Amino acid sequence: MNAAKTTPRQPESFRADWLALREPVDALARDPALAQAFLSGLGARALVAEFGAGTASLLRYLLPQLRGNIDWLALDADPQLWISARDQLAAFGRRSGITPALLSPTSLSFTRAELNLNLHWQQQNLALVLPSPPFNVIVASAWTDLVSADWIMHFVRWAQQTKVNTLYWTLAVDGQLAFTPTDPLDAALTQAFHADMRRDKGFGLALGPDSQTVVRPILELAGYTVHTATSDWRLSAACPALTKQWLIGFVAAAVAARPELADAANLWLAQRRNQLISDELTIIVGHYDMLAQR
Repeated sequence: MNAAKTTPRQPESFRADWLALREPVDALARDPALAQAFLSGLGARALVAEFGAGTASLLRYLLPQLRGNIDWLALDADPQLWISARDQLAAFGRRSGITPALLSPTSLSFTRAELNLNLHWQQQNLALVLPSPPFNVIVASAWTDLVSADWIMHFVRWAQQTKVNTLYWTLAVDGQLAFTPTDPLDAALTQAFHADMRRDKGFGLALGPDSQTVVRPILELAGYTVHTATSDWRLSAACPALTKQWLIGFVAAAVAARPELADAANLWLAQRRNQLISDELTIIVGHYDMLAQR
């Protein structure tokens, strides 16, 4: 089924090293109560599709708590990320006492008491084609702010037709950004950064910081009961590599949207990096988790 007729290009991919940097911060940020509500509602048999699976950090987060018989289809446009995902999942399973088995180059299974999970990876451009049913659960991480309002409406129609009853989408940007200490340039850079977030990521003009205010009402009109929870990142000297890379990416995105800020933004970045080294800098990057059920 076509999901976004006006956006034929390939969705943006993310580097495996960036995904590795963010994984421990993501795990700390995800709301545990909402995750438990999701897990409690899965039942004994679940057919799960994960959109934008990347290196499978969401599955690693959930795997120790999963129960029942689960078929999990991991979908991503970038086949290189699957290689990293497969290796990391196998190692994680062994460390966690969950026996992994390689069924094929694109399939793994995990077994332990009360769990039988079969994982299959598939390369797919979700901007063009949504997966073939049946699925009753769709999960995603750091996904909702990348897509457009049109894509969400197409997706919801598909979800209604295919009887998807649960959506668990985590770590979407909500537009809140707070720097400590503050700087006079913070507001202008944040505005430019958000403008860059709204550019086309392969699904039409991205929702970016507006995702929650757009997605929630669309889902509620479609009959889903929606719960959200805060899952903010806290960046500081406690995670220096991620904070440094986030600052570099923040400035690059802001300058891409407003090139006239380049000189001032580079001075701002140098100051922020010095503050990071001296453990004076804290950045709260607002995110939210969402559980939608019907």
